[in-house]
Amino acid sequence: MNNSEYRWVLFTEDFKSYTVRDCYFLPPKKVGPAYISTFKYGSNFKDFIDSGNRFADWRGPAFSEYLWFDFDCNPKNLRPLHLALQDFLQLLVVEYGLYLNTIRICYTGRKGFEVGIPTRLFSFAPMISPEPYFKRLAQILVEGLEIEKYHDINAFSPHRFVRLINSQHETTKSFKIPLSSAEIDNLSIKEIKALAKNPRPNYDWLIKPSELPINDDLHAYWLNIVDTTKVVTESQIEALIRQGADNGDRHNTAFRIARAYRDGGRSLSKCHVDLIMWNRLNDPPISETIWFKTMLKSVYRHKQNITNTDTSNTALQTFLRTVNQFITLNDSEFRAFIGAIALTNTRTKQWDNIKIYPGSFICSIQSLADRTGGGVRKSHVRTLLDKLKKRGIVDTLKMPGNQGQLIVWRGKMANLFRENGDIHDA
Repeated sequence: MNNSEYRWVLFTEDFKSYTVRDCYFLPPKKVGPAYISTFKYGSNFKDFIDSGNRFADWRGPAFSEYLWFDFDCNPKNLRPLHLALQDFLQLLVVEYGLYLNTIRICYTGRKGFEVGIPTRLFSFAPMISPEPYFKRLAQILVEGLEIEKYHDINAFSPHRFVRLINSQHETTKSFKIPLSSAEIDNLSIKEIKALAKNPRPNYDWLIKPSELPINDDLHAYWLNIVDTTKVVTESQIEALIRQGADNGDRHNTAFRIARAYRDGGRSLSKCHVDLIMWNRLNDPPISETIWFKTMLKSVYRHKQNITNTDTSNTALQTFLRTVNQFITLNDSEFRAFIGAIALTNTRTKQWDNIKIYPGSFICSIQSLADRTGGGVRKSHVRTLLDKLKKRGIVDTLKMPGNQGQLIVWRGKMANLFRENGDIHDA
């Protein structure tokens, strides 16, 4: 089945009754509210729903032509979000080389904007449970930006609905309308709201996603995400929460459930509520319910921590104890610093016909943040590398094909990775 055959969406006006619609024949405008499923599905999805099954029980592949971002704020003051959106669009052009007439932008009719980046740019193909992968890529693209605080990550929850373009908001009676990047740059919020008083069924400024080449940077991010993101399906989560545990296995099972919720993209608060309900099935229930809050904070705080740091090297330990005497690092930057040390080669290795010598390693900024864990983000790693380069502690070189950076330690740090572990002046 090719991508064009993924054309079926679930349609509703009131979240009480649902119909399966062909996405190519959706109404170009709708007076009143209307919603469609975020992803599109094949003909087997239509058969599944028409047979009386629930949307929540669907476990087949899904497709979307766009990676959608949902940016919301206080509807009484959209100006800060508007400015942050302008900066975000500019970053997509400068840092990733995107063309603004490939990006879909919508004013949602009340409290925010939606931005869609064509999935063709990172070669997305239909897959089961794509939501956690989309969520991770979206987080990477907004990380460290002003617009990050307006980003609704719940938009990537399974079986999510979005307002149909050119349908009407229930409260404001404004329409969800498409906007060009020029309109985002040049129109005020008041002027955008005035446009939204009517539908805009024609938006000829967009380039069709099928006509776009693959973007190397986004594609590299996507491949890394698919390779490293652990996806827990809804059916696996439901199986864990459906039955209680015996006295000797209650706490271990609670940890497994929490990790499954976390890796499946579900929120801490949702997990807490479901664990309390699950606890009633236990024999006997865990009496100290405050324990669940403590456990959940720990699970959601620590995702993937590096455990292979070699602390047996005396010279390294001494250097780490004195590092803040010559360079100021906050906690997250210091964690990333340790993560970089853990990834550094101690023996010569081969990578695509390139020799990677002791005291160096290849890694993308995002990958280093992910592999460090403990709340370390892409922005922390970028700041760390900037500080280290200014002090002459590392050199970096972007590798061909957007396969990350070659990071080379200099001076005393370089000597730490010699076989004898002695520190010498560079």
